[in-house]
Amino acid sequence: MRLEKHHHFMEVSMKTLLRRVVLVAIPVTCLIIVACSHSQSQETSVARGPSDAPLCEQLSGHNAIPTFYAEKLPEQRQQIARVRQASLPADYAQRIDTAFVAILKDTDSRKISSMFTPAGSVVCGMINARNSFGGYTGPQPFMGYFDPQGQVTFLQSYSSQELVKLRRMACPPGNFRYVEYVLMRSCGLD
Repeated sequence: MRLEKHHHFMEVSMKTLLRRVVLVAIPVTCLIIVACSHSQSQETSVARGPSDAPLCEQLSGHNAIPTFYAEKLPEQRQQIARVRQASLPADYAQRIDTAFVAILKDTDSRKISSMFTPAGSVVCGMINARNSFGGYTGPQPFMGYFDPQGQVTFLQSYSSQELVKLRRMACPPGNFRYVEYVLMRSCGLD
């Protein structure tokens, strides 16, 4: 008789434990599924839209610009126009290479390819170099531009994660990465 009570108690305890696990597991699983689908929908919401639609409307779905950013927008538009109107120095490829030497950890490993100039002093291309672990990163897009005196003003390579981050940080117009993003789009990186 005592053995039957113990067996019955174990059976009830296992049923109770199983119910508790199921009650916790189902909501947690649903939460994970919702969170993952939300992050995927955010990433797909920055997908390329019609080229004539305003940039940040494509990214955020609205066109309201906070006053703080609106005040910076005219200056940023002037900066974009200056870069697009500036001319490249004749030795721009060598200057880009020299600028990467100053940036990279393993300068001898750099392999620059597919360099082109879409507009003004904007230079785009691909770079592959070793990271701090000694392995090659794989080809990554880069974008840079020159000032009117022919000096490299900006140079950045982008991993896929950095491109997603830049898209999210570019808006609203007037934000500190807006100029970078607009010029990067001229490279076809978006």
